[in-house]
Amino acid sequence: MLFIGRIIAAIVLGWFLGVAVAWPFMMMHDSPGPLPALTIPFAVPLVYALSFLVVKRGG
Repeated sequence: MLFIGRIIAAIVLGWFLGVAVAWPFMMMHDSPGPLPALTIPFAVPLVYALSFLVVKRGG
């Protein structure tokens, strides 16, 4: 149960970090719609969570 909570926390933190990193780029470039802009912050926590799982399994 604690492990699931840790994954959720990593995803939430990663999402906020992704939004913080992607926000200036989203504002600079005129995206064709909200979808491409929203996929950037969602891609970051997925990569972060996957790397977290790999590290957990390996270490």
